[in-house]
Amino acid sequence: MPVPHLTRDIDTVTVVKVGAIPSRAATDAVISDSNKIRVMSTPIVATVEGGTLSCVASSGTAVSNGTYIHYMDGWCTVGDMDENQPIVISGNFSGCWFMVYRSSHGQFKCMHVYRPAGPQADNLVTAVGHYAQAQGWQQMVQLGSTGLIKGPVDQVWFVAQLRPYHEIGVSRMCIGRQGQITWHDTTLISV
Repeated sequence: MPVPHLTRDIDTVTVVKVGAIPSRAATDAVISDSNKIRVMSTPIVATVEGGTLSCVASSGTAVSNGTYIHYMDGWCTVGDMDENQPIVISGNFSGCWFMVYRSSHGQFKCMHVYRPAGPQADNLVTAVGHYAQAQGWQQMVQLGSTGLIKGPVDQVWFVAQLRPYHEIGVSRMCIGRQGQITWHDTTLISV
């Protein structure tokens, strides 16, 4: 299956709307209970048709090209990205952080990190950083969504993609109530 160039297409406004997402995680496994980190993801087939990005759970016949990371209150949820699964998508951000680490095995760990309002907002972000350091992971990117939910914006999505020439593109998108992308930016990281 050809892999769409999602972060490029978002940046050039070829993708203008988001559509379907998986409703339940196919994998839900605690990595570190004390640090509140768990794999909570679904293999997906990410496509763009008519300007709409959809990521449906892959079925027995459809080969996945990425991973959708689900949100869980109070936890950091994780999904893997590599050459075989070069796309990671996560939605439902409204103050959380999106982080990407390179593991010691060369795989990328993409994370939806819970970040509540208030004085303890960064506790889980700090715990994830300590855990990652103990694992020998290298932080590649950390992007927030604080302050982006306003006006017609209902939620924030992140799309990460391994791109040609040894780089990762991460697009941050504000999504309106009808799925329209109302604002976006894209960050490129050399890997």
